[in-house]
Amino acid sequence: MTICPLAAWRPVQNHGGNMAAHLGLILHVQEGLGSLQGWFNNPNSQVSSTFWVAKGGALEQYVDADWNAWAQAAGNGQYNSAETEGFHGEALTDAQIQTLAKLYAWGQHVYGWPLQLADSPGQAGFGWHGMGGLSAVIMGHHPGPAASSSSRPRWTAPTCGCGSRRWPSAAGASPWTAPTAPGAPLSAGSSSARKA
Repeated sequence: MTICPLAAWRPVQNHGGNMAAHLGLILHVQEGLGSLQGWFNNPNSQVSSTFWVAKGGALEQYVDADWNAWAQAAGNGQYNSAETEGFHGEALTDAQIQTLAKLYAWGQHVYGWPLQLADSPGQAGFGWHGMGGLSAVIMGHHPGPAASSSSRPRWTAPTCGCGSRRWPSAAGASPWTAPTAPGAPLSAGSSSARKA
């Protein structure tokens, strides 16, 4: 069982079996406020995510990081997922950015997630819910631009391609330096990890 030591462990029943790979972390937008533990524990919802990040920076973990959460369709067995409290078009809070940076650093230490952005499904790194474009089943049909080089989202700070979402910066306690292009390496700081 793999639990992030930064997270409050709040297990849910909605999940699949073992992960086939650990390619990275996919960022999602909750489209609401408050913890998702109750919704993800409802068998009728048929959804879950590995993690949830509150606007204040609190981190909850719902699914063992070695199991499939039900957040991105065909990508469930390859990527862990993080829902962020809020609505599409809202900027992430500074606290959410810091928590996501620490979470990704933990995943890099435990699973070897590469310190780079994932530009398309199947690519290792930090990705977002629409990176596969409008026709991508792998990411659960979330809205997003086509994955061509001319229309892919710009991954430069302060946006990550999800509307006005802010990208982690090198300021403060963040262990990342924002890259200028997809696939560009990120700079890592210190991280801690624990496998339970």
